[in-house]
Amino acid sequence: MWGVPPALNIQFKCATAYLAVPIATYESFFSRELPQASVRQHQVKLIVYNPVQEAIVKWID
Repeated sequence: MWGVPPALNIQFKCATAYLAVPIATYESFFSRELPQASVRQHQVKLIVYNPVQEAIVKWID
């Protein structure tokens, strides 16, 4: 499905990528079964943030 472009694989082998999502999106979209299953299957790492407070709410590895 989604893959890492080969150039990123070469340049950033030791870096861990996180998908940053606003808390409203996390609570509305990522609380559903399909997005949760996709995140688990593809081992997507998330950073949930509050854009108003400009603060990270949670890290999900």
